[in-house]
Amino acid sequence: YEQPALQAISRSTSYQTARNTAEDIFTVLDNVAGSNLPTATGPLYVRIDAVQSPFQIDRDDNDRFRIGVNFNVIKTTG
Repeated sequence: YEQPALQAISRSTSYQTARNTAEDIFTVLDNVAGSNLPTATGPLYVRIDAVQSPFQIDRDDNDRFRIGVNFNVIKTTG
């Protein structure tokens, strides 16, 4: 098994839009278990768990809000 971590970052000029997108990512990926992603023949993701709820990172150089969410992943190799 591989145990990578991943971070998804949503950004928008609107805080609420960035937050809503990050919440959607959180909802879709948290507690994924036993799924082949991105297709039925892709690697088996044994588990994907959110480390915490989405959080504000900062604003980028274009003054867009950046909201992140971190995940721990367990997946098969190959």
